[in-house]
Amino acid sequence: MKNCNTNDKLVKIKEKIDNIFIRLESTENNDSKNAIVNDFNLEKYIINRKKYPNIQFNLSEREINELHENGFLDDNNQLTTKLSENTNQIDPITKLLYSMLWKNGDLGKERNIINGILNSFDDDFPENGIVFYQFGKFIKNHNEPIIDQHVIRCFLIRNENNYQNIKMYLRLETLTKRHIDVIQKYIKWVNNILKIGKYNT
Repeated sequence: MKNCNTNDKLVKIKEKIDNIFIRLESTENNDSKNAIVNDFNLEKYIINRKKYPNIQFNLSEREINELHENGFLDDNNQLTTKLSENTNQIDPITKLLYSMLWKNGDLGKERNIINGILNSFDDDFPENGIVFYQFGKFIKNHNEPIIDQHVIRCFLIRNENNYQNIKMYLRLETLTKRHIDVIQKYIKWVNNILKIGKYNT
């Protein structure tokens, strides 16, 4: 009985995800996003713009090179200890943001974002830090989509009919090098949707 219930649940999940993708691919205008959100009860999954306001700036390779030249980044594209020194070169907002990175133990994660900005792996991806790497590509060029394990999980399920695999995908928490193929397909899918003008960015 438990097996049967599990399979029914997987069928419903697969069906819902398929229907969402079908609607996304078949809708004709940006306004239809709201209808999709309402029809599938997706309100809680919509990005909170108070927590994640639109990023309107870009960060270029030239600016990254300047950080290297000024000694703020090392050869591994990580922040140096220069930012922790009391220097007039550092403005208050930089001090505040550096302090938050330091306190959260996140120093070092910037390397993956910077590698994405520099496209350090050409059109490939690193072994780890893939989400941050792709985010770096977005920071450089807003035509690049932001990815995370949630969207890739749904994209995997959308293209899968084996329920054992679907069950495995539902447990996906970290994107690694073995997910590169599906990530590249997802990026291509998003770019195609945007290219034909279905949604405004």
